[in-house]
Formats: sequence, structure tokens, C-alpha cells
Amino acid sequence: MELAGREREIDDLVRLATEGEPGIIRLTGRPGVGKSALLRAAVKAVPPQRCTVWPVDLRGSARGAGLIDEIARALGLWSAADRDGAPETLATAVSTGRVLIAADHVDAVTEGHAALAALTERCPRLSVVLVSRRVDPSVAASGPGLALAPLAVPPEDATRVATLSAPSVQLFIRAAQRVQAALKLDDEEVAAIGEVCRLVGGLPLAIELAAARSRLLPLALLARQLGSRPGECADLDLLEGARIGIRDTLGATRALLTTDEDRLLARLAGFHGRFPLGAVLAVAEAPLGEVLDALERLIDLGLVQPSPGRDADPEFTLLPMVRSFALEHSDDASAPVARYLRELAAEAAAAHARLAHSDAVDRLRALRRDVAVELRRLVATDLVAATSLAVDAAPVLEGYAEGAEVGEALEAAIQSDVMARLDEHTRAGVWLWSSRTLALSPDGVQYSALISERWERGNALIDPRERPLLALQARMIAALNGTTTGDLRLSLQAAMEGLAIAREAALPAWTARLELWAAGAAHHTQGPEQAFALALAALERAQRIDDPASIAWAIMVISTMPRPTGPTSVPVPELEEALAVGERLGDPVLLSFAYAALAMREVRARRMAMAAYWCAQRLDLARRRGWWALSGISFADTVLIAGATSGDADADLTAARLVGVIRLDLDRLLRSMAPSSGPRFEAAVARIRARMGDHRFARAAAEGGMMSTPQAAALAVDWLRRHAGTPQRAAPAQAPLTPREGEVLQLLASGLTNKEIAGRLHLSVKTVMHHSVSIYRKLAVRGRAEATAYAYRNRLITDRGPTG
Repeated sequence: MELAGREREIDDLVRLATEGEPGIIRLTGRPGVGKSALLRAAVKAVPPQRCTVWPVDLRGSARGAGLIDEIARALGLWSAADRDGAPETLATAVSTGRVLIAADHVDAVTEGHAALAALTERCPRLSVVLVSRRVDPSVAASGPGLALAPLAVPPEDATRVATLSAPSVQLFIRAAQRVQAALKLDDEEVAAIGEVCRLVGGLPLAIELAAARSRLLPLALLARQLGSRPGECADLDLLEGARIGIRDTLGATRALLTTDEDRLLARLAGFHGRFPLGAVLAVAEAPLGEVLDALERLIDLGLVQPSPGRDADPEFTLLPMVRSFALEHSDDASAPVARYLRELAAEAAAAHARLAHSDAVDRLRALRRDVAVELRRLVATDLVAATSLAVDAAPVLEGYAEGAEVGEALEAAIQSDVMARLDEHTRAGVWLWSSRTLALSPDGVQYSALISERWERGNALIDPRERPLLALQARMIAALNGTTTGDLRLSLQAAMEGLAIAREAALPAWTARLELWAAGAAHHTQGPEQAFALALAALERAQRIDDPASIAWAIMVISTMPRPTGPTSVPVPELEEALAVGERLGDPVLLSFAYAALAMREVRARRMAMAAYWCAQRLDLARRRGWWALSGISFADTVLIAGATSGDADADLTAARLVGVIRLDLDRLLRSMAPSSGPRFEAAVARIRARMGDHRFARAAAEGGMMSTPQAAALAVDWLRRHAGTPQRAAPAQAPLTPREGEVLQLLASGLTNKEIAGRLHLSVKTVMHHSVSIYRKLAVRGRAEATAYAYRNRLITDRGPTG
């Protein structure tokens, strides 16, 4: 949904969140008024120096669930030790830092508002924005808030100038121009637009839906049709006193749909978050050409919105109100989606075990919100099915917030009698992946013995000769667990065992991945030359088999080593490429290590402002997910950065306290960093001690020794944010349309169906849809009608065909 006329409200919300007293802030308004769009704009406008923002979306939460529980789940802060410990886990995560949790779609979560208020009292620097349709009547409306009203509409006797200046009219015109190449704005048309805006009560969603229909109907007729519909006082109606509500607007739009289009909309309503094109085709259960044509029609009418997804599999979303409306007209939209998720998870798990590139892995990650919702449903209704889905999803969703739901499902299986009913392969997966989810949980560091015990039970069920892929997964889990919990001996031993299995089984992808772990070990034990050779071989192998994740890991490992003089046999990409892979995959574990590598690179180059930026990024990710064991390296990096900041008493005090925080664990931390980090760290500490004096330094270090890891993280993030630079990333240039895309655009504008375009250009129907979505992304439009209007306005096509 677009924003128009909301500048003041955005400023008000940012001011409440950053300048007001911390606590609960309520953003309320009826459905369709633009609360989510306003929240997103406000979150982007919050200066990072003021506070750290953690956005969460609570769509799909179970009715009656606790608010703190759902926020903790959305952040991935699952307490493995205490399944009812969400308040403590969340309180530990926010600790003393200035944090803003922006929680959207909280209507389903009716319990726990009082507990959240108590939490904000315990955490005096925590603010929480709760976005809902209305304030729960059981909760006192205390604290600041912002009630979002519909956009102002022109009065019936308004002049042309006054009508055009109304925010609701401006939004309608902007939305209508997106679907019409030449929107007439004579007096009659302007009057009709004003009437439409009055009829829908200035509601942005209704305005956009009406504007999408303006391409099909004259504006005067559109106003008459809307005005003839009786209003209803139901949950979907948005404005008391208006002649129609959102239900009427959606109903009028639905009346334009064919039976096939209406059926597809009902099926898509089974998804809770973004869904890729492959998922659309799977749940539609209809001929390909018909599905794609129906999907484009839904996009044109504003019922489905393209999302900026991957080129390989375009993604889409339904606005929550559209989804609610569609579900009212569906017998069981969730059944096809649930069936598809289970099949997809099994396919993705098989591909991930081979470390093979697969659309199934990408799709499952895109659908991870739906996986979490389905897991929660199955845990309550069919624990065997829940366990199978959790084991399949675990390797794909490792490190994501939704991994919390995987961990809960696996824990439920372990604590029940269901284990006896599982086959040996699934039982092994339960033990192995529960050890991994436990290691990644906020309290996992405390349970090293339990993590090792579960891993051993799973590994005992595996014969490497019969199941080499599962044996390799087990070794990688052990290696990652060792890094997470600080047991580097276990990590290196598991990597070497895995490398031997991978080489014997002739599995190049696994060989490349485990060579990287072996290179890390060699860097500490055999020197940089041997380590660099191993890492370079892994990079070359990963490039040969086109494994983006392994390429990214290789870049990061190599970045920690001194390069030999002279050219290497394989060009080594820059760290930014590894970061781009992590961002594209959305892999939080990979991103965490990329941030660390970038911070260390900037420290070595003495670009301390940028080192502070990347170090803060990693610490904030660790704090948001409760990965406390990974924070120590960032504390050491912060000391290095502060030590290079001369004449700053605050920098010295922060660094000295952090030295106290990590002093007892310093040997382990330095062993997990590049060997050159140790001398640099000792030199930085010596400079800080000399500037402060022994007595002041010792006192500050003693204060740090009394801090918890979350408190130290908050201290470090606050200091780093104040001293951080901004990465100079070039704005992505708008990619030109390819000649083929130009041909597709011309035929789209001519009104041909996807099947007809495919026949004209001798392409598959699915390829035509990929070209279409690529065109929408490049032109920043939402569907065929908007693309056509944009193309004619900007002379990308003419009546004679596409321009060069």
C-alpha cells in the first residue's frame, strides 16, 4: 500500500519512539487505513544512533497466545531450557540497550498485554510499538499512542482546486495513473474521484482497490456502482458513518473475477506470508496457463501484490485484509498449503543434504512463516507429522527466527512417547537437529553437556557407509555447535572427520565446505600458507560446482589469512560478494560471520568508523537472536576499534569494561580469530591502559567483569553506533529491459494472455511469467496494467512495438 499525506504521522511516531519515555506505544486504526505502511516508513526513518529497531510481524499467531511469547518467537528467542521462559529470554535480549520492538498485526494476540507492560517497566530503555485495529478493551489505554484516521476527503461542494488538494484524491490519482497511461482530469472526472473518495471514507486500501478498477470503468460509473452498494456493520467495514466499507469495496472487486480467478484467490489466502510462484502453481491445482492468467488478473486488480523476490522464483503477497476477505469465501484454504509444505520440506531436505542448489530450498525459506504456523498446528494435532516436518525443515531454516518453532516441535517430540513410533532416520534427525537448535537458543551456552549428549545419541544411529549424507550433516552440526558453544576442539575434530567421509564418498560440495573448516584449523596449527592453499582449493571447487554459500564461506575464510605474494591461481572475490550472498539468501548465520570479517578487514585498514559499523551490525544480530556465545569476538573487535580512537575518554572506558567482560574467555576467543588478532588486541589494551593509568583501567575492567553478556552487548552497540560510518553502497541502477522483455511488454500491453504470448514467442508459459515479473520489478510497477501505463508514458513501447 502506498503512503500519501502521512508525513506528520510518520514524524509523530518516530518522535514517540525515539524521544518520548520508553514503554508501550499503540498505533491503532481500522483495517485498510495504512497502519503497516506507516510503521514500515517510520522504522526506516528512525536514526540508528537513537535506538536499535527490531521489527516483528505477528500474522499467523494463534488466537489467545501470549504477546511476549509471540514476540519472542518472531525474533527467534526460543528458550530451550524453559518453554515458558519467554519473558526472561526477551528481557535478557533487550537488557539495558535502547531497543524499539515494532510489532505489527497484534490483533490475534489477546493475552499478555499487562505482562508486556511489566516487562517495559523492568527494562527502562525498551519501547514497543503495538499495531492493531483497536485497543483491547481489557487493557487500559495508558501510555502514548497514535490513532490513524482515514485520509481527508473533499466536501461535496469543494472546488476543483480544493478537491485536487485533498490527500485522498491525490492517492487515488497516483494509484490510477499507475494503471492508465493518460488519466483524464477534467472537471467531471475530478468530481467523480472526489465522490469515490467520499464513498470509501478516505480509506487508503479502498482507494487503491477502486483506482485499480478505474481502468475498467469510467469514473462516474465507478462512483455510481460504489454508491449503490449498501453499507454493512461487520468486522471488515472500516469507517462508521461511511456509506460503504472495505467489505463492499472488496466485494465489488471480487464481482469482477471469473470462477477460476476467485478460486485461485481463495487458495492463495492459505498463505500467511510471502509465497513464491512455484507455490502458487502447486496449490492452484489447475492448468499452468490458466493459473498464470488468473494470477495476473489478481495482480492487476490490486488483490495480489508482487514482492521483490528472487529472479529464479518471483514472490507475491496478499494484504491481510484481502486475505481475511478471501478466507470468508473458502471452505478450507489451509489444506492445499499444508499438503504442499510437507512435500516441499521433504524435497528441500533431500537437496540440502546433498548441498545441491534447488528451487525447493529457496521456496521453503520464502515460506518459512507458513512452516512455523503449520508446525504449531501440527504439534497440537499430529505430533508425528509435526516431527517429520521439523526434521525436514531444520537444515533449511537453521539460524532463521522460525527455527524457534522447529526447536519447539523437536523438543515436544523428545518429551513425548512419539520417538518410539519414528523410523531410525527420523529419530537420528530429531536428536541431531535438536542439539543444533538448542545450541542456537539464547540459553544454549549453558547446556553444552546436553547438546553433546543429544548429538551423540543421533550420531550413534548413523552408519557413515550406508548413510554418508546424514553422517556428513552430523559432522557439520558438531562443527557448528562447537563454534557456537565455544568448544573449538570438537569443531575441528568434527570437520576433519567429515572431510574424510566426503572425500571417500566423492561428494564435491561437502568436500569444499569441510575443506574450509580444515583451512581454519590449519591456520592455527600449520601456518597461513597451508591454510591458504586449502581455502583456495575449496573456493575453486565451490565455484566449479556453483555453490554460492560455499563461495561466500571461502571468501570469508580467505579474508582472515595473509595472502601470498604474487597472483593466485583463482581470483578471490571481495568480502562484499560474501555479504551479498548472505543478504540474498537471508542466511543469518552467514551474515553474522560476514559482518565479523568485514569489521576485521576495516580494522586492519584502520578505517575505524566503518569497522564500528560492521561490528555493531553483528552485535545487534547476536543480541536480537540471543547468540551470546558469538558476541565475544565482537567485544574483542570493539576493543581494537576503541583502542585506535585517541583522545576519547568514553572509548577508553568502554574498551576497558569490555576487556573485563571477556578476560576469563580471552584465550578461547583469540584461538577462534585470525592468529594476527592476538598481538593487535594486546597492543590495543596496552594503549588504553597507558592512556587511562593502571588504577582507572583496573577499576573499569572490574566493572566489566560484573556485567552480563547482554549488558556488555548493549554497552558496545551504543558506543559503536555513535562512532559508526555509513557504507557507501552504490544505488542499484535500474536495469534496462532486455530485447525479449521488450517483446513481452509489447504483447502484454496488447492484451494477449500468457498462453498467447508464449505461442507468439515460442516460449513456455512459465517463462513468460518470469519475464513479466522481471519487467514489473525493473519498472517498479505492480502488474500488467501498471507496466502498460508506465511503458506508454515513458515511450518504452509505441503502437508499432517496443522502442530500442
